[in-house]
Amino acid sequence: MKRSPMKEGILKNSDYEDDFNLPEQDDDQGDDQLERAIDAPDVPEADEHTNRTFYIIAAAIVVIFFGIVAYQQFSTPTGALTFDDLHQLNIDGKLDEEKGYLYNGFSFVFFDGLWYTNVVRNDINYRVPLHFGPRDLVNVQLFGNLSYEFNVGTDIYVVVNPISEGQDYIALAASELAQNLAVAIKRRPVGACDRNETGMCEFRPIVTCETTDHAMIYLLQEPGPLVELKDTCIILRGVDYDLVKAVDRLVLQWYGIM
Repeated sequence: MKRSPMKEGILKNSDYEDDFNLPEQDDDQGDDQLERAIDAPDVPEADEHTNRTFYIIAAAIVVIFFGIVAYQQFSTPTGALTFDDLHQLNIDGKLDEEKGYLYNGFSFVFFDGLWYTNVVRNDINYRVPLHFGPRDLVNVQLFGNLSYEFNVGTDIYVVVNPISEGQDYIALAASELAQNLAVAIKRRPVGACDRNETGMCEFRPIVTCETTDHAMIYLLQEPGPLVELKDTCIILRGVDYDLVKAVDRLVLQWYGIM
């Protein structure tokens, strides 16, 4: 039986440095980003699955923007150990491999169903939680190239098929992607649809890789996992948890970890 994702809990790859050279933004832009990213009018007859997907994305971004500081400072995995303690134990080789390992100079520790690492961007240390660590993702293909236009502007469409199967997994993948885009990468995720066949999509951008030159990331429930870079479009393919793997592979590429 498949598990429902709603019930679970410093080296760079020079080949892609230009592709992932995203513009910097001031942290005080967060409130404006949040408002535009999750703004959605009431649609009484909106499709239930599409609503759930966008509301989960919105909730994830709200938690990130307003809870990230407190979470980074005060949350601890156990009564006595902080995440910093766990990373130090990992660096000292005192954790079992299923609980922690080093990858390309980054420490990854496992707690409560997620892998955590620290990433420094613009002199700020971010704690990054992911469902899959780099060892889980070494066989995820990443290919293609992005155009310069991908880095123009701050908004990135996060595009879904509103009538696709596996909406829970699409929502999980989209929220994990939105978290990293908004917080550490400093791009503004904007929910979009690839077709206007539900009430929720009526008031959202309707785009595909072929119909817009705007930067977009397309989440597809198709065999994978794989990541395709195509001019201003990133296509993430995977069925169920493989789609989340594609997201995490892209995120770790972005951070220069893989």
